Amino acid sequence: NAGTLHIDLRQAHADSLVTEFNITARMATIRIIAPLGVAFENRMTNNIASTFDIDDTDPNPNAPRVILTGTISGSSVRIHRVSSQDKWWKRLL
Repeated sequence: NAGTLHIDLRQAHADSLVTEFNITARMATIRIIAPLGVAFENRMTNNIASTFDIDDTDPNPNAPRVILTGTISGSSVRIHRVSSQDKWWKRLL
């Protein structure tokens, strides 16, 4: 509640092809940084005035898929994709 959740998946190794994050947030900021090609599926329930900024680039067919579930209220969710060639200041966004 009223906090910031920062998830950085750039160096993560997935043991399965599907990973689920169940998030419950109120008045919070959720930032996820992921490599290019990772697929995201948004199944979150938006109760009141929440925003989603999900970069829907074409997923790599062999890449893992991340499913976002849970409930958010008055929160923002931002997914930013970076490539390994991006400069360090772009990776911090």
